[in-house]
Amino acid sequence: MRDLLPILAVFAAVAAAAFLVFAIIRGIFDAGARRRRRALGDEDISLLAPPEPAAPKNPMQRIDRSFERLVTETGWDITVSQALGAMALLAAILGGAAFLLRGDFALTALGVLAGVLIPVAVLAVRRIQYRWQVQDQLPDAFFLLSRSLRAGLNAEQSMATVATYGTQPLSGEFKRVVDQTELGLSVPAALQGMARRLNLEDFNILVTAMTLHRSVGGNLANLCDRVATSTRDRNQFRGYFRAATALARITGFAIAAAPILLVIGYAIWQPDFIERFTTSSMGLRMLAMAAILEIVGIIWMISLLRTEY
Repeated sequence: MRDLLPILAVFAAVAAAAFLVFAIIRGIFDAGARRRRRALGDEDISLLAPPEPAAPKNPMQRIDRSFERLVTETGWDITVSQALGAMALLAAILGGAAFLLRGDFALTALGVLAGVLIPVAVLAVRRIQYRWQVQDQLPDAFFLLSRSLRAGLNAEQSMATVATYGTQPLSGEFKRVVDQTELGLSVPAALQGMARRLNLEDFNILVTAMTLHRSVGGNLANLCDRVATSTRDRNQFRGYFRAATALARITGFAIAAAPILLVIGYAIWQPDFIERFTTSSMGLRMLAMAAILEIVGIIWMISLLRTEY
């Protein structure tokens, strides 16, 4: 048990450093986004970023809400309980396999930690893929909405047309909005709920246009056409940017994953090599510093590859 305390202390220090670095980078990104919105004058339009329910003050409740949003925004038909059950099952399988193979409690703790983090990573990747898929379908849905309006249909009937003849998964989101409006929810409220689920700026602009149209009137079909054109242009630029930086991103991810995979490989097949670091205070400090630098490098790489459209 005494041998595990230094390793657990290293894990705790690395986790605290990772959280601190993530909070700093996230604060920088949020401050930059606020400055851009202030420069564009978008803060006067409150509907451009649909309001969310008040954030709970309890940290555990914030974590619960964040995880619930993560599961909901994947587009999969799963519940939070099912996701937690998958995490617990995978943690038990990996932790038990590590203990049976090596009998090492530190490696067992790593297996349990990997079993918890792998489902979260899968959900996060799925959420990103779902948003990209919906983003690619937005221009066609907006054009279909515009043509339906020009054909003489109102906004509710036009959204029903998109829900019926559109492409999944975006048509499913519009189907949920149509069902909510049929149950008595107002169109702006239903659209704002959909905007919170998708969290896409282009769809937020459409929600703003449709909400303002219900208040002041105007040619909604032309507005939908303009939003669809700008969304299509941004999608084309996004595709060009990702194609131009594909090799750099693959190389960066490979370099970032190489140290982690090497440490895991040495811990499984050559544990004596890792013990040289874990049995001395200098080795533990070196491991902690290497882990912190690895996290900083990954966040730095993500920030360099991130761009605004």
